[in-house]
Amino acid sequence: MADMESIKKGYYIHFNAKITPGVQKKIDMQVEELGRHLIISELNILPEEVSFPRRLRRLLPGGAVERSYKAALENMENPDFIYVRRTTADKSYVDFFRIIKKKWPNCKVLIEIFTYPYDKDEFMRLLTWPYYFKEIYQRKKLVQYVDRYITYSEDEVIFGIPTIRTGNGILVDRVKLPRAEERADDTVSLIAVAFMQKHHGYERVIKGLHDYYKKGNIRKVVCHLVGDGPEKQGYRKLVQKYGLEEKVFFYPTMVGENLDRAYEKGDIAISAIGVYKDGLERENSLKTREYMAKGFPMITGCKVDGINEEYPFVCQFSNDTSPVDIEKVLAFYDGLCRKYSKKEMQQTIRSYVKKIADMPVVMKPIIDFINSQEK
Repeated sequence: MADMESIKKGYYIHFNAKITPGVQKKIDMQVEELGRHLIISELNILPEEVSFPRRLRRLLPGGAVERSYKAALENMENPDFIYVRRTTADKSYVDFFRIIKKKWPNCKVLIEIFTYPYDKDEFMRLLTWPYYFKEIYQRKKLVQYVDRYITYSEDEVIFGIPTIRTGNGILVDRVKLPRAEERADDTVSLIAVAFMQKHHGYERVIKGLHDYYKKGNIRKVVCHLVGDGPEKQGYRKLVQKYGLEEKVFFYPTMVGENLDRAYEKGDIAISAIGVYKDGLERENSLKTREYMAKGFPMITGCKVDGINEEYPFVCQFSNDTSPVDIEKVLAFYDGLCRKYSKKEMQQTIRSYVKKIADMPVVMKPIIDFINSQEK
């Protein structure tokens, strides 16, 4: 073990990001892994309470969201690096990095872009346009202060800044495997766990189930949708429209043992199958990694980063609005069951994801850069 003076010291900075269980879990895992190799402290930069007129000023070209940047800077002590979970760029955001580089010129500044490209996803609504124009203008300035963007995409440079290309990661060994029990009948259960947003695209599964039963198919296929979110009500209405209340089941957000029990209901996990809505052609979500760590084969709507063409546990559909073909899903799953027991399937999938997405694996290039002499 290196002596304490030679270990790099820095901060993991986010902007009130721990608002959903999934993001909170990810940040905690990243901080833990960084802390195995570096001296790391976590800083949460919070929005400040301001009057309504001042909130309106945020919409002006020179306006900015008031956040606790000053307090964060006062709490920082001669950092070797900062690792920042990206938020929308405005003048105050850029000034924060400018001040850091002025006070500590040798501090390495890394910003994680958890989705890229992100413009279409974040700035579609009319009310977000003032922030979009500021983002475009202000992010150009970051090239002066940011050393690396961390991306899950294949881009070597983003907005003029070199990248560290990695992927979403989890601590695989901490993910509990569902019981590997063979079903007594030929029912197949689909499961999705999410804060339901438009890019999840679960309407494709609901429409696919409608088409499947409309053809007179009698083999039972059900779907369990776990979580809340802005799209959930729309999915409920679609289920009611198609009369699928006995085939599609909804559950609230769950954590811990309750979530573990919910996972016991599933045979096949549903990845995000609506990413085309965000202009994306690949997927690298934390939830996909969790499904794999739990040993689930998956339905996807596009390629999943880290998974090669020979990987047999993915049933990929086109990246568009078309309904999921349930008969294709059944043929896919039946083929796996002829080759593997449920326990063998779980262990094979879990071993694969440990190689490509275990947290030590995905954080290694970031830690290597922090410890290097490279600028």
